[in-house]
Amino acid sequence: MPKIFKRAAAMVLSASLVFCCGAVCLAGEAEPCAAADSGIAPAYIAIYGTQNSLSREAYGKMVCDANTRVTAGYIAEVTAELQQDNGGDWETIAKWTSSASNYVTINEYQYVLSGYGYRLKTTHTAYTSSHGFVESTVRYSSTVYY
Repeated sequence: MPKIFKRAAAMVLSASLVFCCGAVCLAGEAEPCAAADSGIAPAYIAIYGTQNSLSREAYGKMVCDANTRVTAGYIAEVTAELQQDNGGDWETIAKWTSSASNYVTINEYQYVLSGYGYRLKTTHTAYTSSHGFVESTVRYSSTVYY
């Protein structure tokens, strides 16, 4: 095989490995994963579905919805934090946590002050049936203004 083809194949393989490892570690996360420096990190072992939404109703009522789905045999937990933007510093003003086997949901509301942006930060976690930590991922909703 000519040397140019060997070099091209090596470059393509190297680029594929870098892309693959980055995708496994970051996988749509809002924040870089803690294991980014080590190369490859397991992701989505038990969690297979997450949802997060924040909507505004009349008179400053913010509706917070979140859920986590995990593979059968695991325990799902979701923590939802309603955050207020105070000049780039996001402050948690309300927090809820719930857990259950396989699927868990939060549907709560909070009245807020006008003149601010708000977002919903959710932490989706999977545990073994004996409550051993398996994995966790964080999601952020779009900012909703009131």
